[in-house]
Amino acid sequence: MHVFVTIPLNKQDVSVPQRTRGLVTDLFASGPSAWPGAYFFVRTWDRETGLDYFQLSLESTEFDADEARERVERAASAQGLRATVAEIPFEEIPSPLWNCGFGGPDFDAVAKRLYRAASPVLARIAPSLDGDTTGSYLLALRLMVAHAGATLLESEQRQLPSHSFEELLSLRLLSFRSHYEGVFARASDPESFERRYAAYYDQLGARARDLVRACAESPESAVADARVGDWADLVHQHFDALRVAVAAGLIVDEGLTLDDLNRGREVPLPPTRFHSFMSDEMAQLLHHNPDFLSFRVLTSLLYSCLHTLGFNLVERYLFCYVLARANEDVSGRATAELQSGLGALARKLAHR
Repeated sequence: MHVFVTIPLNKQDVSVPQRTRGLVTDLFASGPSAWPGAYFFVRTWDRETGLDYFQLSLESTEFDADEARERVERAASAQGLRATVAEIPFEEIPSPLWNCGFGGPDFDAVAKRLYRAASPVLARIAPSLDGDTTGSYLLALRLMVAHAGATLLESEQRQLPSHSFEELLSLRLLSFRSHYEGVFARASDPESFERRYAAYYDQLGARARDLVRACAESPESAVADARVGDWADLVHQHFDALRVAVAAGLIVDEGLTLDDLNRGREVPLPPTRFHSFMSDEMAQLLHHNPDFLSFRVLTSLLYSCLHTLGFNLVERYLFCYVLARANEDVSGRATAELQSGLGALARKLAHR
C-alpha cells in the first residue's frame, strides 16, 4: 500500500513551520505509534501553480489505504492542516527534488531514495526546533558544517597529496559563499541586505568559527551531536553510489548557466561578484566532475531539508553567509584567495 499526501500551505502564515513539525513528530516519532513502513515528507511548491505544499509519501504492509487516510487526516487536523490522501504508485508521485537543477534517467528514483533516507533524520531533528531560535540556528550551522566534512570523507579530492583535509574543507565551505552571492546579486538594496546579515554574524560568528575549526581538526568531532551524526552517515552511505550514477550519465546537471540565461537577451545579465571569472577547468569541476556533482546533489538535498524543517530562504542564505564568513576568518583567507585555491584544485583535477 502506498499513499501520497498533499497539504496546501499558506506562505504568509508564520505558524506553518511549527505545525508541519508537529505533524512530522506525530506521525514519525519513534515509539509504538511511529509509521510502520517507508516514508518521506517534503515542503515544496507545485511545478505548475507555484503554490506551497507539504507532501508525504507513505508506504506500509500493515495499513490499507483507508487506515492510512484516517491516520493522516487526524494528525493533520490536530495541527490545523487539511490533507488530501490518494492511493498512487510510488513511481508516479512527483520527485521531492524536481526543482534542484538535476535530471537524467535515474534522478527521479535517486531523489526519492535520498528523501526516504533523510526523512527519519529530519523527524528526529524536528522536535528540537521549537522555542529557541538561536539554538535552532546553531543546529542548522552544525548540520551544514558536518555535511561539508562528510562529503569530503568520501571524495576523490582527498587523493591529492598537495591538499590537506583542512585545505579541502575551506574550499568546500566556499560553496556557501557562492550560494549567498546568488541572492546578494538580486537584492534591491545589497548594502542594507548585507548589513543585516553581518549583525547576525556578530551574534553567531564565534560559535560558527568553533564549528569550522572542530571539523577541520577532526571530522568526527563535527558530528558529536547524534542528530548531525545521522546526517553524516546518510552522506557516507550515498556519496559513492551518486558518483557512479553521475559518471554513467544517469544523473546530469540541468541547471541554467549564465550563458543559458543570457541567450536571446539584448542586454545580458552580468555575473555575480563571485562568479565574475570562470576558467574552463573550473567549469568542468562545477558542472561535469562526478565527484563534485555528487556533493552538489547532496547539498541540494540539504537545502531542501532545511526548508522542510521550517527554515525559510532568508534564513538559509543567512546560514550560508555566516559559514562563509566563519570559513574566511578561520582560514585567514579572503573570498578571492579561496577562489584562487579552488581554481588551482580544479586545474590539478583536470590535468592529473
